Amino acid sequence: MSRDAALVELNRAAGMEEVIASLPQNPLPDAFVVRLSTSDPALAERLDLEFKSLPKVAYVQADSAWVRRLDALLRLGRTAVLLLSALLGLALVAVTSTPSALQILTQRDEDRAVPS
Repeated sequence: MSRDAALVELNRAAGMEEVIASLPQNPLPDAFVVRLSTSDPALAERLDLEFKSLPKVAYVQADSAWVRRLDALLRLGRTAVLLLSALLGLALVAVTSTPSALQILTQRDEDRAVPS
């Protein structure tokens, strides 16, 4: 966001018109917002260090803690989905194999009971 756009937005806030009118010039700095397309904590940390090392950058605010939390939640979700799918797979095998085994046992008992 450019400093002029930030001043206009600040001017819209209630009670700030008088304060802004008393300023001789725009004191707000230019600001850039960078949003990551992935939840990779290592990438967030690397970008934080790179932006801090740029020559005319005065302040960098990185929400890398949220990136780490989001990454942990996504990994937990993936693990939960894998466990749930494994349990459902085992349940499917148990449900489909039990009647088959019972049918085989019943058929075997019937074959023994019939005299030849």
